[in-house]
Amino acid sequence: MLFRSLEHLGDIECKVIDQYFGLSGSEPLSAEAIAELTGLDASQIIDIVDGALRQLRRVETAGERARKVA
Repeated sequence: MLFRSLEHLGDIECKVIDQYFGLSGSEPLSAEAIAELTGLDASQIIDIVDGALRQLRRVETAGERARKVA
């Protein structure tokens, strides 16, 4: 379910979420570490994580509503 929800994110959001939470099996990285890898700054990484999580919550909420209607 989670990986299907990630399809709703853009490439950079997916990459950052994957690195931040270690979804691909690697150690989770800090915002600072991801910033070094991407050339962004840590505050931009936090903004990307926050925005992606909000988007994933909306996707999940919409899915729950659809399941209740069906």
